[in-house]
Amino acid sequence: MADFPFLDLKRVYAAHKDAYESAALKCLEGGWYVLGEEVKKFETSFASHHQAAGAAGVANGTDALVLALKAAGLKPGDAVITVSHTAIATIAAIRWAGYTPILVDIDRETFTMAPESVEEALHTFGASHSIKALLPVHLYGHPAPMTELLAIGEKHGLTVIEDCSQAHLASHNQRRVGSMGRYGCFSLYPTKNLGAFGDAGVITAAAESDLKTLQMLREYGWSKRYVSELEGYNSRLDELQAALLNIRIEHLQADTDRRREIAYRYDGALMKSKLQEPRVGADAYHVYHQYTVLSSDRDATRKALDDRGIPTGILYPAAAHTQAPYLDIPKVSLERTDWVLKHLFQLPIYPQITDDEVARVVDALYEVG
Repeated sequence: MADFPFLDLKRVYAAHKDAYESAALKCLEGGWYVLGEEVKKFETSFASHHQAAGAAGVANGTDALVLALKAAGLKPGDAVITVSHTAIATIAAIRWAGYTPILVDIDRETFTMAPESVEEALHTFGASHSIKALLPVHLYGHPAPMTELLAIGEKHGLTVIEDCSQAHLASHNQRRVGSMGRYGCFSLYPTKNLGAFGDAGVITAAAESDLKTLQMLREYGWSKRYVSELEGYNSRLDELQAALLNIRIEHLQADTDRRREIAYRYDGALMKSKLQEPRVGADAYHVYHQYTVLSSDRDATRKALDDRGIPTGILYPAAAHTQAPYLDIPKVSLERTDWVLKHLFQLPIYPQITDDEVARVVDALYEVG
């Protein structure tokens, strides 16, 4: 049985308890609770951190995807290429927005979208489906191969929208995620590298005109209060959550540095191990939302670690194409996805893990081999 938590959100709160409580009280006493100055401050800061023209706070990460797809001007029934190995929200958002997902395979080492599989999907389904968008996922903190994917998008006239929900501050070729596609969609769920204390999300935009569209869509399509120019939606970032996020974002780089330090220590323990550590592309800056390893005998390895008091997890145990609501989704060969899902698991990694706990994980990894 594990001796410490795989993830402990109480520690996240305790790390800056006084600042959070002060920010919350100031917001409550201010009397403005939706789309106020705290939201504006957070949007400006978040866009700056991610090299984007601007950002729009929304209610959650799934809404971020839905609104970005809508803002891109897709028509009902248009198809969106994405991966099956992702949080189910990626697939659900495409469906909820009225579009058709097409699933492609991943790279076996980085777990992100494989460009050759995208080309296969375009060849296989291009004649039968109106494919209009490409939705790569920056999974576990590792950026997708955006240089190649953007080139495919340009070649085939596809709008590229990034799912960045697990990759705050990650970069590809020194460009931050959320700044490369037309839109970048981020969850700010409490477990994320930058998490709220409830549901929250944010969308980055590459152009000011696109940002304006997002701002209208998130609030009934209003150009001014009570006047709709677009058929919009209600998905607004709460002022209270923004106030707390403004504290957390001040520490985002330091928290990311801590994650990378822990990952470095785990890497060292796995150098001569039968387990495969997370591989990092030469052009990638990994932010380690999860530390994902591969094992030829996952169950036995997890049990051996559990016997030594080390918590582990599996994100995600089932790909979208294996789940009942999504069995009918068009897909190309997902051989690598299927293989990875039988072998991966995660070690605990978050900034508030103590050095002693990290050392215990490292020692257990040496023992397990």
